[in-house]
Amino acid sequence: MSLTAATEMLLKNIGLIDAFDEHRQMWLDMAQDAYNYTAQTVSNAPRKDDVAPHLGLALEANPEFVDLKTENKAIARYWFRHFADLILDRVWDELAVEEG
Repeated sequence: MSLTAATEMLLKNIGLIDAFDEHRQMWLDMAQDAYNYTAQTVSNAPRKDDVAPHLGLALEANPEFVDLKTENKAIARYWFRHFADLILDRVWDELAVEEG
């Protein structure tokens, strides 16, 4: 599900929005990879909720995000998807432009 106001507030409260802002280009690059992969697997233009699961899986394997999650005491697995939703919310227009 796409980013909600409540989820955004939770992410802000534990410092993950600041982490997004500090490393924006890295998250944008990951989102672009997930978008491109998703675009190859669906028959029409991907939507945020199509891309988010792929980006969430990439975050699970990303040492920087795993460290951020631990530092901010965000230990539950749902933080991967919440952060993926945040990334896509912030960079979606840039992804759509690159893919046409």
